[in-house]
Amino acid sequence: MKKRRTNGYTLIELIVAVGLFALVMTLAAGAYLLMINLSRQAQGTATGINNLAFALETITRSIRTGSLYSCGDFGGNCPNGGSSFSFRNVSDAMVTYALAGSAPDLYIQRTVDGVTQSALTDPSSVAISSLTFYVSGVETAASGEYTQPYVTIVISGSVSSGSGRTTQTFAIETGSTMRGIDLTVTLPPSENPPAPTCTLIAEPVLVLSGGSSVLSWTTVNALSFSIDQGIGVVSPAAGGTYSVSPPVTTTYTGTATNAEGSAICSAQVAVILAPVNGQCASTHYSCAAGTDADHGSGPDAWTWSCVGENGGATAPCTEEKQDITWTERNAPNGNWRSVTYGSGLFVAVGSASGSNDAMTSPDGITWTSQTTPNATWGAVTYGNGLFVAVKSSGANDVMTSPDGITWTSPSSVPSGDWRSVTYGNAMFVVVGDSGDVMTSP
Repeated sequence: MKKRRTNGYTLIELIVAVGLFALVMTLAAGAYLLMINLSRQAQGTATGINNLAFALETITRSIRTGSLYSCGDFGGNCPNGGSSFSFRNVSDAMVTYALAGSAPDLYIQRTVDGVTQSALTDPSSVAISSLTFYVSGVETAASGEYTQPYVTIVISGSVSSGSGRTTQTFAIETGSTMRGIDLTVTLPPSENPPAPTCTLIAEPVLVLSGGSSVLSWTTVNALSFSIDQGIGVVSPAAGGTYSVSPPVTTTYTGTATNAEGSAICSAQVAVILAPVNGQCASTHYSCAAGTDADHGSGPDAWTWSCVGENGGATAPCTEEKQDITWTERNAPNGNWRSVTYGSGLFVAVGSASGSNDAMTSPDGITWTSQTTPNATWGAVTYGNGLFVAVKSSGANDVMTSPDGITWTSPSSVPSGDWRSVTYGNAMFVVVGDSGDVMTSP
């Protein structure tokens, strides 16, 4: 009977297969846990923002329909700001908004007729550091005040993404206007309708950078209604909505008009800007992102910082200073005193054997002696297509060459001990001992 041989997996193959499977599962589990952590941070920040937006919306809505505004402990107008604000609501109850709790767990509290009703913010997600109310226009016409009552609310603090995680600071300004007037004017009968009135509201009043808010307007007796900030005329004039996405905190002003005049109303959308981390640029004392600061220069490197924006991190920056290395090259013997470069050629002058007092090189490595008039040239330069050399003694103290090879001496040159020559502003300038200077042309 013929036997059949069946091949199976070896122990090593099984171990390798199990190991690869375990590695893949470990990487997948790590990625899954990282995604969960990022999702929790985003949800934590969103929770804090939503909590703060709800609180501000609640405050501005209730203030808008209230009366008898009172700021701080003294009531009346409050141009310097107060830590609390009170008013009568539509139910004739006295409502007060102020900070409560103890630092760092401060929160906005609502009190009705002296009885605490609720905390509008949760200190576990929104840490309020300051709350200030500025009030104007609460006096009557008898005292000379004709401004419509208006409340400006300034609030600052930070929003947490969760326990033990990073926070984002914010500073927000919003406002609310009393719905009503403190001056009654009786107009004579007219064929035209009375002057228009308008109301402009932003919902929500607080958005993250890149978010949007909806402007809602209502008018009475208006033939047209327009909004600034590049929006223009909107329709219908009687009322409508318009979505906006401001890059920074922006106040929108609406204008209602008819034949009798115009009316202005406004709303503000506060924007919490995203943090921008500082980022170094390749050149010292410059930043790809953020603001450069803390400049320093040592023997080996430049140092500086790029400060982040909107609470972003600061990046330390360093750029090493490059050393210049030198390599000795072979050249014709001589006492070489000056070298210049022009028209693709290096030219050196000095004192060598015979009349070979100049040498040239196309690359600075290989040098060739050139014949010159006289001897002992002290300086050379290039400009306007011409090499010019000078010396300090003897006759014919200047020589010129268009190519660094063929040299000639001008027939008429002032005598002097000439030490240096340069070219600039379409002119050669030569200086020497005893205050001597000459120019050409």
